[in-house]
Amino acid sequence: MTIHDLPNLSKNQMENLFEQSKKRSFVFMLFTLACAAFYIWLYFITSNLIFKKSLFIFFCIALSLWFVIIIGKLLFLKLFSVKLSKFKEPQIGQFTIQDVRLLVDEVLDVSIINEKPEVYIWDIDMVNALVINIYLLNFLKPANAVYITKKSFTCLSREEMKAMLMHEMGHFNQYIFDENKILNIGLFLFFFMPFAFTVLLPGVILKIGFVIFTLIAITYFLNKIRNEKDYDKHTLEYLSDFYAAEKIGRLNTINMLITISKENAVTKEDEKAKILKKIFLPVKRFMVDWSTFDTHIVNGKIELEEYDSLIEALEKVENPQLVENSLADHNSRSHPSLTNRVLFLHRNLKH
Repeated sequence: MTIHDLPNLSKNQMENLFEQSKKRSFVFMLFTLACAAFYIWLYFITSNLIFKKSLFIFFCIALSLWFVIIIGKLLFLKLFSVKLSKFKEPQIGQFTIQDVRLLVDEVLDVSIINEKPEVYIWDIDMVNALVINIYLLNFLKPANAVYITKKSFTCLSREEMKAMLMHEMGHFNQYIFDENKILNIGLFLFFFMPFAFTVLLPGVILKIGFVIFTLIAITYFLNKIRNEKDYDKHTLEYLSDFYAAEKIGRLNTINMLITISKENAVTKEDEKAKILKKIFLPVKRFMVDWSTFDTHIVNGKIELEEYDSLIEALEKVENPQLVENSLADHNSRSHPSLTNRVLFLHRNLKH
């Protein structure tokens, strides 16, 4: 199984892949928590004060790095975003603030399962949204929230906005891995705590040898326990797309994805080079001619009358591409290409 096979899977097969990945994620989370408990136990039973101090120092290093990175990310989001409930401007893009709040309520009313996320308007120059959801910390709203960029309200229609928000609710409710719900804190403890043992070794050479051996061993066990596949993160996106399309409509979801790809395409040569570096397992792509299907209303989106022609054009071409110079229409490490997402929805939803 490779990421290129995923669009051909049924929704149930995709769910099975996700459940396998989630199980590995849960096992890894439990393993890292067990490792942390072991180090804490060592701290309290050891009579070696130097080793005790070393355990404490590396525990602090791991937590400090985790804290700085996570808080940095949250502060970045907070700095450029405003709670929808506190948004002061009367208009966001093409929508009045009242309509935005109504739109959000319509989605949340049918998608909330355990908790209601805070919704933030994110002021950056791109069409996008993201979600953060953390175990046990639902009182920290910046860390349990949906962030929607301000530009999205300019480029997407009302139904496409609902599809975008519903996609994020798919992640928030279900399609997220356990290590993400503890913000990968276990990974920091897993990588840094073993180096506390270096104080027990005499001589620089032994210490260096131990560090090299430990890095190799940690990497080995990480791959063995987490066993992350190339397609793990892609399953999250396919299933969240399905979640949105099932509730808001396949065509609305596809047009939302197309608009994101087109609006986030780049024009500068240095930016194009950056996209190439982020493409995962690149393959030769072939551009599909929009004029073969965007004919009913020529607007860069797909109407119902154009849908069959779009699918025919995509299925006729090997490794098709709809949007040039957009990372969203390539297989990156975190997201499948636009064309693969469209084909997956087509093959699994009839409306």
